[in-house]
Amino acid sequence: MEASRGPNDASTLSPRLKAFLTVCLLAIPVLIVYSNSLDCSWQFDDITNIKNNNYLHMEDLSLQALKRTIVADPGHPGRIYRPVACLTFGLNHYFGGLHVRGYHLVNLVIHILASIFLFLFIHHTLNSFPFNRQYASRSYLIALMATLMWSIHPIQIQSVTYIVQRMNSLAGLFYILSMYLYAKGRTTRRKGPKILIFSLCSISFVLAFGAKENAVLLPVSLVLYEMVVLQKGNLASIRDHLGVILIVFVGVLILGLMYLQYWKGGIFSFLLGYQDRTFSLSERLLTEPRILWFYVSLLICPLPHRFSVAHTVEISRSLLDPPSTLLSILSIAGVVVFLMLRTRKTPVVSFSFMFFLLNHLVESSVFPLELVFEHRNYVPSMMFFLPFALSFNALFDFSVRRPALKVLVSGLSLSILIFFGYSTHLRNFAWKTPGTLWRDALQKAPDQLRVHHNLGFYYHERGLRQEALSQYQQALGSPVLNRKDEPVGVYYQLGKLYGEMGEQEKAKSAYKQALSLKPDLAWALVDLASLYDQEGDRRTANEYLAKALRVGPSDPSVNLNVGLFHLRDWNPEAAIRHLTIAQKDKKLESKALVYLGIAMKQTEQYEASEDRFKRALALNPKNITPQLHLAEIYIRAGMEKEAETEAGRIKDLLMADRNLFLQVIDLIVKQGNRGDVCLSKELLLPLFSRSLEYGPNDEMREEMKKMVENLIVVR
Repeated sequence: MEASRGPNDASTLSPRLKAFLTVCLLAIPVLIVYSNSLDCSWQFDDITNIKNNNYLHMEDLSLQALKRTIVADPGHPGRIYRPVACLTFGLNHYFGGLHVRGYHLVNLVIHILASIFLFLFIHHTLNSFPFNRQYASRSYLIALMATLMWSIHPIQIQSVTYIVQRMNSLAGLFYILSMYLYAKGRTTRRKGPKILIFSLCSISFVLAFGAKENAVLLPVSLVLYEMVVLQKGNLASIRDHLGVILIVFVGVLILGLMYLQYWKGGIFSFLLGYQDRTFSLSERLLTEPRILWFYVSLLICPLPHRFSVAHTVEISRSLLDPPSTLLSILSIAGVVVFLMLRTRKTPVVSFSFMFFLLNHLVESSVFPLELVFEHRNYVPSMMFFLPFALSFNALFDFSVRRPALKVLVSGLSLSILIFFGYSTHLRNFAWKTPGTLWRDALQKAPDQLRVHHNLGFYYHERGLRQEALSQYQQALGSPVLNRKDEPVGVYYQLGKLYGEMGEQEKAKSAYKQALSLKPDLAWALVDLASLYDQEGDRRTANEYLAKALRVGPSDPSVNLNVGLFHLRDWNPEAAIRHLTIAQKDKKLESKALVYLGIAMKQTEQYEASEDRFKRALALNPKNITPQLHLAEIYIRAGMEKEAETEAGRIKDLLMADRNLFLQVIDLIVKQGNRGDVCLSKELLLPLFSRSLEYGPNDEMREEMKKMVENLIVVR
């Protein structure tokens, strides 16, 4: 850690102690304001990108497991996707599974490291170049103030508390590290260390790009830093370095085009994304200048109630619709011209605000991304607070001979930091659960379909059916969509909800509405087949199953459901074919193995059946179903000793765990003699005869006996 060498900074602390204190001053406030974020649950895109992404669920540190993490694209499994960030998610899973605390701790470490390198970059810039000597006397305090304003600002929550946006913060860490190394290399005179530092700078750029693609602008930021800060906008110097500048811009352009060609399917592939959006390319370009000013307002006035995971923005249809569109464009152009004119007098201030605008270019330009997200400010806002810290420094210098004013300025600086930190801590409570997050969003964007849908899904998962139904219905009446196909998901969830409520006709109607909007929605086809099957309409059920297989022949979930249909229809050979495909999905593997074992038991492949049940048990040792079936196949295969051992183990489990016993009862009551349960009386009667004491009275015991005798039939 560097120590300030300004003329008025006569610190008596040793460099090591000063470095330690600096880290503490940067880390402790972050840890305090984010202390209530460590148990915040998985949210939104966390589910598809991490929690349900099998490629990131590392079980060992083998080379194969490491390779899987870098091809963990949730939309196209097997394709390279932000490998640096995904590798860290894989390692998180290896060391702590899916417990959120470990992921949050890593996110906090990344954010603290980014803060440290941001401090070093600002401090080095203010302290190491001759023309910035006017800042050197207080370079340490200026860098500390600017960094703390950035690191504890509530706008960073979406990059820190929101687990999946580690991609964003990790890119930011390597981004600012690369900039610091560049600044350090520019003041290093010895050739060997200089080459090493610039090599590390290049490696850091690669790592930043590997975490998230918006880091592609890093070389342009370095050119901006060189031309504005180091050269102070000197036109002669710019002309002398025009070739280098041109090479950087062409290099960034080529890198961007290569990314579009090889990872997105074509140079102009991004245009296809507008087919699913509710705005056109021109409308997005017109709207984004207004959003940039909205971001500025959030940075300057970070009241907790102004932040949300969902912001409703009026789309600009033309330069004058709304009128603020033209005003925003002209004002941004005016700011850029003003900053360019002020470069020679205030290079650091000009660079700071130019850096903000430059680093919004990727996500605020032609790509069909959603219009607004707070996490997009993580890198752009890194320099945003430096001019404010410089202003406080100027006020402090002005107040040197005015003790009262000096106290006022110091108190104001501290109050701003406390306010930022308090707002962040308060805002983190909204991220505790999906329920708190989407209820918060509902207050701020009640007109968005997504908000009602996600809140309804939260209620649905927790069995609050009426609340879920209300939110789903409000979602369908919401005027603001982020994507044209969003109603599909609402209709599908409505179908599931109505099915659970026993309203079969409404369920079928909702599924058909979803299919009218998206005919290839395989899950809706499978669920419709299930509804018709329950009504005894096997022909219609089979028609929908056939459609599901046509649109999703390799979909594990579709094959699991089709396999179950065949299993219940006493067609185990067909069931085995589909369940074998289903077991390839890690999150479905345990369930698919159980049903595979049952199908193989029906075809008297007892050895193979035993293997599947044991593998299912290895994945989920608490699952009683494969244990019951293991005892069953031992009975059928005449393996008396094994059957007795397994039955004894099950008896002990049932006797020791009343809830487990009731779970088995529930299994039998609900599914009876259907093919996916099918257990013999020879197995169950001895088990229940020793376990009937769980029944609260004689009547209950008799009911259990009859259930075992009448419902459990061996085919």
